[in-house]
Amino acid sequence: MDKMIVTEDVIQSWFNPDKKGIIVFGMMRSGTQWLSTLVQKIFEPLGKHVVFNGELPKDSKWQQWESPQLVLPEFTNATKGSFSVTSVALPQVLPWMFNYAPNFDIIKRDFTLIKILRTNISEHLMSLSIYNQTQIHSSITPALLENIQYPREITRFDLNKYMVDRQYVHSLFADHTVNYEDISVNITAKNMVKNKYGITPKEFFVNYDFIHLMETEWLAQHN
Repeated sequence: MDKMIVTEDVIQSWFNPDKKGIIVFGMMRSGTQWLSTLVQKIFEPLGKHVVFNGELPKDSKWQQWESPQLVLPEFTNATKGSFSVTSVALPQVLPWMFNYAPNFDIIKRDFTLIKILRTNISEHLMSLSIYNQTQIHSSITPALLENIQYPREITRFDLNKYMVDRQYVHSLFADHTVNYEDISVNITAKNMVKNKYGITPKEFFVNYDFIHLMETEWLAQHN
C-alpha cells in the first residue's frame, strides 16, 4: 500500500451522504476505536448528524452473535436514522461481516469501509501484550509499567497465529486503507492518544530480533 499521510481533510473526504455510516475495522489494538473517534470528532463541526456507536459488538454481547444472520441488524440498527460511526476489531466478527455474502453485500452497499493497519509489527505485538495485562487502551504510567511482566518471549506459535490473522485482515475489502503510523491529526480529547508506553519493543521482547525479521519480511512483501 502506498504511504499516505492521513489528515483531517482526508478523513472529511470519507463522508458520503449516500451511505448510512462508516465502519472502521482492523485487528485488535490496531487503532480502530481511536480512528473511529477521530472520524466522529472531525464530522461533528461539519454539521453532520453523526451518531458515534463505538465498537460493535459490545464486549458483553458478542457471544450472543451465534450466527452470521444476527450480525447485520447490529449495524443497521446502529444508524438510528443518522450517520453512524462504528468500529469492529473482534476476530470472531470479521468473517461474518466479510465472508457471509448476504451480510457483506448490504454492508458494502450501505457503509464506507475503512481498514486500519499497523506497519510496525513489533509495536503492535507489544500493545497487544500490555493491553492483555492491564486492559488499558493507550498510555501507561511509569508506576504501572513496573508491574508489567517483561521482558517477555512471544512463542513461534503465537507469532504465526498473529501473522495469519494479519494476512486475513490485509486481504479484506475496504473503500480506504490507512496505516496507524500515518495518521496525523491534531485533536486533543479523551481516548484520542496514540500508544505511549515508555518502553521499546526491543526492551520488551526477549526474541525481538526474530520478531523484527518477520516484520521486515512482511513489509518487503506488502509494500
